Amino acid sequence: MRPETRYARSGDVNIAYQVVGEGPRDLVLVPGWVSNLDVFWDEPSMVRFLQRLASFARLILFDKRGTGLSDRVADLPNLEVVGVDCCGFGREKTRPHRHVPHEDLIDFVDHKAILVAAADDQAEAIARRIEALARTGQPGDGKVIVVPLAGAVRIETGQRGEAALR
Repeated sequence: MRPETRYARSGDVNIAYQVVGEGPRDLVLVPGWVSNLDVFWDEPSMVRFLQRLASFARLILFDKRGTGLSDRVADLPNLEVVGVDCCGFGREKTRPHRHVPHEDLIDFVDHKAILVAAADDQAEAIARRIEALARTGQPGDGKVIVVPLAGAVRIETGQRGEAALR
């Protein structure tokens, strides 16, 4: 079943989004270079993937500005703009989520995701530094998740592996 498409304002742009599932955690799926929420639900393998994610989380899908059902813009967004557009898609953990059609963002709070790729010998130090800088002692300080990097390619030079990270 195709979920309802809603719109949230980010500056002067309407961002199309959908919410699927009722899991205890929010999972925001950041699309690739181009996306279209309607097309997601036309591809059976994508539907299975999204339903699997929604089986354990409240899945939030969105079309980046300039793509899919979101407002058109002159230039495609950079990573910083996509991060700003993601703001507000998380929900306050201190009260249950309720949908109010006129005020879609009433229960949403600011969330950010940052991706850092680093050589193995630097990963722990970077994780500790981020942890120290982000800790406020308040709920919602976030998480640092360290995962092994299977590979990397620096497109400009063709370097691979750890050389691509330096």
